[in-house]
Amino acid sequence: MFKFLNSFFSSSDKQIDESLKQLIDKSIDLTVKGTDPRLSQVSGHKKKFQDSIKHALLYIDNIIEQMHPPLEISRQQYAANPQVNAFFGTANDIKDLFQHNRDVSKYMYKSISDDEFIYLGMAMSLTTRNVLARKQVSGIIKKDVKRTAVSFSEHRLVDPCDSEVELRRKIKERVFMTLIQASLVKLIGIKDQKHELEEQRSLLMAKLRNYKKQALGLETGINPSTYENFSFKKLNSELSEIEANLKHISTNIVTLDQYIDVINEVMDNPSNYLKAENSSIRMTRMNFTATLNDEDPGEEIVFTDFQANQNKVIGRLVKISQNELR
Repeated sequence: MFKFLNSFFSSSDKQIDESLKQLIDKSIDLTVKGTDPRLSQVSGHKKKFQDSIKHALLYIDNIIEQMHPPLEISRQQYAANPQVNAFFGTANDIKDLFQHNRDVSKYMYKSISDDEFIYLGMAMSLTTRNVLARKQVSGIIKKDVKRTAVSFSEHRLVDPCDSEVELRRKIKERVFMTLIQASLVKLIGIKDQKHELEEQRSLLMAKLRNYKKQALGLETGINPSTYENFSFKKLNSELSEIEANLKHISTNIVTLDQYIDVINEVMDNPSNYLKAENSSIRMTRMNFTATLNDEDPGEEIVFTDFQANQNKVIGRLVKISQNELR
């Protein structure tokens, strides 16, 4: 899959059409494998995906190209660069993160490149909390002032490579796979919902048959009126609701072409399933939020906010000297 994405994102305009066709083919294969093999039998199904997937790829290209340039990470930069200082608690955290990362170790072991830096994607979680702390106001240190503490945690490193261009390409691959996953989840959710409703319907129908027998006096020791007046009516109501839901699902997903429509809806509207925007927060060296009017105005810390499927992550492109890791 990735070699086709690599071809698309590095192609000239004349090559894009062929690369996109190959990308669509692989995307369809992934979708069919995870949902319904009959999708491949739909006449002209590959052509039906072309416009939506191209739209998704252009969306991805735009958001990743707008990410900030790679931030140089090192123990020395921790002391000199407020950006690095904000992301790590101590200089030793940098060493622990990079030297103990399996992907980085594999890259270092296999790499024959003479490039000075390794380029990576770094994902983090950002949390804020209100605390009481000291603050200098008009030259006076005040205690128990309400402040907002900021922390970056749960650092993850991905896609070590030898250039910024290659790193951006790899991040685009990851984002595209996120949209493919969103398509699969949506289709599987529809199928699971229908299957669950069908199971519920079978169970309720079996109960209804049993209660009807009881109401006819085929079971001794049971008061038929109890079932007629309460359980029977309740089950009929539940069954009617399930039938209505099944009818709604069947109306919306009645052909394999409509399965394709569901996938195209994701690709045509990628921002509904993945959002990314450059953001920032002004912080002091003590990791408190600040404003330009504060006596300690801090520094503007920049990053990219990613949100997909209710999950949020902070991202930065980074680079680290190979000598730092030896």
